[in-house]
Amino acid sequence: MYTYAKQQLKTLNDRNGNPRRVWILYEMTETEAYARVFSIRDEGYRGMPTHNLWGKAVILPSVEISAKEYNRLLNTWVETI
Repeated sequence: MYTYAKQQLKTLNDRNGNPRRVWILYEMTETEAYARVFSIRDEGYRGMPTHNLWGKAVILPSVEISAKEYNRLLNTWVETI
């Protein structure tokens, strides 16, 4: 059985004032001592992802990241759910 947790990562707004935030969905099993990144989504204007797995996930505290890290996440990870 899997357990899910989600966390918002955010940085400063872009030069046009648009917010830059991503949500990470972590997946864990009862036998693992760590969580795996399951999905990453750009928040955009949609807000928090609403897929069934995202809705059941525990919300972790938000974390501030650099604009460089935000861009790296968007360019590296593929939206899976």
